[in-house]
Amino acid sequence: AAIKSLGGDMQCTFWPRDDSEARAGQEAGFQDGHIFALDELVSGDDIFFAATGITGGELLQGVRYFANRIYTHSLIIRSRSGTMRWVEAHHDAGKQRQLALE
Repeated sequence: AAIKSLGGDMQCTFWPRDDSEARAGQEAGFQDGHIFALDELVSGDDIFFAATGITGGELLQGVRYFANRIYTHSLIIRSRSGTMRWVEAHHDAGKQRQLALE
């Protein structure tokens, strides 16, 4: 989805690691050696992609903890408009714990 949203292209094929995956692929209708084009993998023209960093990397910062705050860094892309949004969210750890208990 991210590649299509950014105007890129890719192809791939189903490459099972063992007989169990090969059977599952055949049951799902995958043909041996079929090369999937991007539009087969991600159909439509209004695609959204979202990612949130867990560990830090070159694209996104990882989750950071400070006192009672949790900070996350995310990227959201919309293909139709070409808009890329970077979101840094500040979470209240106490409220998050309380919500998890409800």
